[in-house]
Parts: sequence; structure tokens; C-alpha cells
Amino acid sequence: AFVSGDAATCREVQALLGEQVAAAVVKQGISRFSARHLAPATARELIETKVKASLQNLSRLVPYKPSSPVTFTIDLASPDRANEFRGRANVEIANDRHVISRGENFWQCWDQVWEY
Repeated sequence: AFVSGDAATCREVQALLGEQVAAAVVKQGISRFSARHLAPATARELIETKVKASLQNLSRLVPYKPSSPVTFTIDLASPDRANEFRGRANVEIANDRHVISRGENFWQCWDQVWEY
């Protein structure tokens, strides 16, 4: 298992799935719209190194199986996004920045909030 991105993303994935997930932090978030990035060559090298290490010991991986029922709490970037979720079954707009989806399993929660 592998994740790459900003420090917060890597930290959150490892908090959820454990240290079994190899992480390559390639940028530091500064604000919603800006980040300090590693140089592309350095980022590619770090990602390659972490992926290779991760693939060396696949037996360490434990599948993530969320228990039922499932609740997603979505923190919206801006209040105007809440209206996109209004009227959806099993979806509650808790306030102008938080949406909650409840379902019997992961995929039901997912399908209630993310259109495909």
C-alpha cells in the first residue's frame, strides 16, 4: 500500500490504515491553494523508492474493512458547496460546511454523495 501527496494527506491515510502504508510526502500545504513542492526529479525519486520498498513485503498488508453501518462526514471547502448535497437520500447537511452520509456499507455512503 502506498500514498503520495502533501504531508496532511499522508498523515491522514496512515492514521486510518496504519504504518503499513508507505508514504512519500512530496509537498507541504501552505494554504487551500498553495503548497511548497519538492523538485520534480526529487519527488519522482522519492516516490519510486517508497513504492519499491512497499512492494518488497506485501504480506504485511491488512485489508481495510470498515464496519457497518457506515457514516461519512465531509468537510466542505466553502459554504456554497452544501447545496450540491441537498435532497439526497440518507444525506444530512449538518451545517454550511459539513455534510453527513449514512448507509449500510461503504459503497452506499459513497454513491449517495459522489456522482459518477
